[in-house]
Amino acid sequence: MTNGGLHQEDSHLNNSLEAQMALLNSKIESLSEQINSAQDSRLTDLLNGLKSGNFPTMPDAPAPHGWDQIVDPWIDAVPTIGDRIPNAYRIWVTAKRYLDAGDLERSERAERLNYLMHNSFVPAELQFRGEVTFAYGGIGVILHKDADIFEHVTIGANVTVGGNGAQVRLDERTGRPSTVPKIGPLTTIGACANVTGGIELGAMTIVAPNAVVTKSTTPGDIVAGVPAKKIGEITEETALEYQVKFLPARRWSGSEYMTQARAYLDGEY
Repeated sequence: MTNGGLHQEDSHLNNSLEAQMALLNSKIESLSEQINSAQDSRLTDLLNGLKSGNFPTMPDAPAPHGWDQIVDPWIDAVPTIGDRIPNAYRIWVTAKRYLDAGDLERSERAERLNYLMHNSFVPAELQFRGEVTFAYGGIGVILHKDADIFEHVTIGANVTVGGNGAQVRLDERTGRPSTVPKIGPLTTIGACANVTGGIELGAMTIVAPNAVVTKSTTPGDIVAGVPAKKIGEITEETALEYQVKFLPARRWSGSEYMTQARAYLDGEY
């Protein structure tokens, strides 16, 4: 290509760039008129950046609600320290307090908080008979509002305690038939297990992960499978070997645990 051809090509390129710049400036001026009429300081800052050639790819830090007006407020509200996030049991306690005080709106909000934080349904109407431990804070747990759950029970992640009409028991709290489980004290329910129907799990029952329990157990039973079947038993002689299986009991001394275990295995609760 001759020098004359190169000059001609450069001339066409320059003319094209000038045309594009003129078009861009025209669009910026049009945008400027719209922004001025909107009187929005954020848009004004963006326009000034465009005019100066500054095209930001991220908002300046910190940038509350920088990207999404729905998502970012939730991000701002989430604690950065893990132990400040309340577990499912603590949220339920708050929901129950508001329910008992007649503040239904805040009670429902507390229930919703459990859903948002832990993807769990733990209704305020539920009556725990004592403190319950939720593994991993209570991820994916669904508990029927009529379940009868005693103290020191451990509930694993993604556990369902629900009702069906296949089994019926007498609910001693109401004196009426119930198709929802009763779970005795110091019972451990493994992750992803399903406990359903009007059955009773005796104290210190251990339910293996992924088990589907549709029949009652006696104190100290160990069950597993679909449907769950008894695969072992905790006795007074072997109870100490299983202390580590019960999360609340890990805080107890051996003598404290054995005193409680003897009573539970004898059905005293």
